[in-house]
Amino acid sequence: MISQRSSNRPTHPLMWECVGGSVVKGEDSREGALREAKEEVGVDLLPEEGQVLFSKTRKIIDGKIFNDIMDVWLFAYDGDIRILL
Repeated sequence: MISQRSSNRPTHPLMWECVGGSVVKGEDSREGALREAKEEVGVDLLPEEGQVLFSKTRKIIDGKIFNDIMDVWLFAYDGDIRILL
């Protein structure tokens, strides 16, 4: 899912971005992805429709320490699309 940032955001206003975020304690990667999609763009995705496109362990990128695992999910979505102007 992609969404357009609000015009009043302090960084990158009106830029397009992918839904993203972090898992919380007790969640697995899929549950985190589903929750983030609901929180950020208000859609309920079906867990069984998701697949991991790739997973990457990140240590240090451009001098910044991450020490995390980045999973990129793809979910089928066959619902309404709201375009707010």
